[in-house]
Amino acid sequence: MGVPREPVHLFEDEGHIRLLGVTSGYDWTGLMTEYAEGRTSELASREIHGFVLKSNSPSCGIDGVKLDDCSGAYSRNGVGLFTRVLQTQLPALPIVDEHRLKDACVCEDFISTVHEYRDWLQGQQ
Repeated sequence: MGVPREPVHLFEDEGHIRLLGVTSGYDWTGLMTEYAEGRTSELASREIHGFVLKSNSPSCGIDGVKLDDCSGAYSRNGVGLFTRVLQTQLPALPIVDEHRLKDACVCEDFISTVHEYRDWLQGQQ
């Protein structure tokens, strides 16, 4: 997608979620999915124990991501495209968005979950 990149948004059309350029309308879905699958495989091989994602991002948001539809309406129930692949390939991996980490209790819970996940992985070997 390049840096800096064009802003993108999630768009739902006939049940399919696409990642579209805001200005160009370019469909980034295939490229982002391919990138996410490769990157997630790489992360799995490194045996990561947790992942922090960008809140409300059309690529990395965990929940509450703006999702447009063809009627011009939108909802806040989308999941970022990268996050969707990450959760599919590594469903037990602890994830959190950076906004939630501002809450000390959430941060402590996330760190505890990361340690528990690490211990679980080590027990699998």
